Amino acid sequence: MTVARPARVLHVLPDLLIGGGQTIVLNHLRHADRDRYDVRVCQLFGDDDMRPAFQEAGVEPVWLRHDPAREAATVRRLVRLIRAGGVDLLHVHSDTDRKLAQVAALLTGTPVVGHLHAEWVHLGDKTPPGAALPRRLLGRAKGSLRDWVERRTVRAYIAESKDVARLFRPLVSQDITVLQQAIPLERFDAVADVDPGKVRADLGVPPEGPLLVCVSRLVPGKGQHHLVAVLARLRDAWPDAQLVLVGDGPERPALEAAARAAGVGERVHLVGNRMDVPAILTAADLFVFGSESEGFGLALLEAMAAGTASVAFRLPAFAEFARDGVTTDLVDVGDVDAFSAHVDALLRDPERRAAMGAAGRRVVRERFDSTSVARTFEHVYDTVLGSGRS
Repeated sequence: MTVARPARVLHVLPDLLIGGGQTIVLNHLRHADRDRYDVRVCQLFGDDDMRPAFQEAGVEPVWLRHDPAREAATVRRLVRLIRAGGVDLLHVHSDTDRKLAQVAALLTGTPVVGHLHAEWVHLGDKTPPGAALPRRLLGRAKGSLRDWVERRTVRAYIAESKDVARLFRPLVSQDITVLQQAIPLERFDAVADVDPGKVRADLGVPPEGPLLVCVSRLVPGKGQHHLVAVLARLRDAWPDAQLVLVGDGPERPALEAAARAAGVGERVHLVGNRMDVPAILTAADLFVFGSESEGFGLALLEAMAAGTASVAFRLPAFAEFARDGVTTDLVDVGDVDAFSAHVDALLRDPERRAAMGAAGRRVVRERFDSTSVARTFEHVYDTVLGSGRS
C-alpha cells in the first residue's frame, strides 16, 4: 500500500523583513499540519531580519537573488525550484512575487493561491493618469497579459480581511476566503512581567516620561509623520513624552527631518526592525498607529494582545476586531488634533488605559487562536488540491 506524501506548498515572499505578510506566513509554519503539508518558503530579495524565526519554525528559506533588471532569470530559478522540489502549490503574496511566480506556475502547470494583503487593486491597467499615449498603450497591454496569466493560474484567493474581500469580489471569479488571523498569545504571556525600565534602556529611551510606541514599516501611507505631529502638539502638556517608532524603510530620513523641524527630534526614537516587539508593546504606556490604509492591521491587534491601550485612525478593517472606546480610541483619518486629544486624555487616565488593555487581551484570547492562520490556509489548499486532502 502506497502512503501519499504530504503536499508540497511553496510560499513566495518579497523578502524576510519584519512585516505583516511575513508574520502571517511564520504563523502558518509554526502550526502547519506536517503530516499533510510540507511547507516551504522562498524570497526574492536578500533582506532577512526574520530568517532566524523561520529557521526556528523548521524552514530554511531559499533566496532567489532576484534582479529587477533580469526578471526572466528569476522565473527560470523559480521553475527549477518548483520542479526539483516537486512543489504542488504556490502561495503568492505581494505584487512582484505574484507576477513572477504566476509565470513560473504557468510554465510548470502548478496551481496558485493568491493572497490579498492590502486594499490596492492589482488587476488591470496600472498606468498613471495623464500618461502619454504610448505609455498608456503599453500599460494596457501589460495589464491584459498580467490578468490573463492570473486567471490561468490562480485557483483561489485568501483575503486579509472582510473589507479587502469586499473590494476584490467584483474583480475576480475565483473563490475568496477571508483569513482568520492568528496571534501567538504565548509570546505575549512570556513577557507579561517585563521590566519597562530595562526595555527603555535597551531602546536608548530616557527612563522618565510616557512611552508611546508604533510598530510599522517606514513607508508611505503608514502615517508616522502624524505621530510626530501629535508629539509636537503635546509638547506643553507632556514635555517628557517619548515616541518610539519600530520598523525601517525609505521614509526614515524624512521622519527624522520632520521630528527635528517640529522640535521633538530628541524625543522621537527610530529603533529599526526589532524581534522583541512583544516586550516593547508590553512596556509601552500607549500604542499609537497613524496608518492611513490597512488590509487588516496586525500591529494594532498585537498591541491588544500585549494589553496596551491604543489610539488609531478609523479604518474599515479595524471594525473586525477593535471596539472604539473599549479596546482602542479611533479618530477620523488625518485628524491630528483629535488624535492628540485622545492621547492626552488616555495618558491622564491610567485606570482607563488598563481597562482598555484588558479588553483588548480578551478579544485576542477569545477570537484569535494561534492556529487560525494554518487552519485557514490549509482549508483553502484542501479545496484547490482536491477533496482527498480535506
